[in-house]
Order: sequence, then C-alpha cells, then structure tokens
Amino acid sequence: MSTEAKILQLHQQGKQTEEIAKELGCGKTEAELVIKFHAK
Repeated sequence: MSTEAKILQLHQQGKQTEEIAKELGCGKTEAELVIKFHAK
C-alpha cells in the first residue's frame, strides 16, 4: 500500500493530519496535500 493510500485510510478513520504524519513518518504538509487533493 502506498503512503498516499495509507494517509487516506487513516484520514477516513478520523485521525488528524498531525497523527497521520507521525504514524507514517511523513510530513504534515504532505499528508494535508494528499487529503486536499483527494477531497475534490
């Protein structure tokens, strides 16, 4: 599973971007961008 897919999965579970970034070891901005991009 890609990082992008993991970010979206965790977001759907109701996690905040800070939690997602910490859990996956990616940047908070990266997580926010992925979520925003897929919200459209």
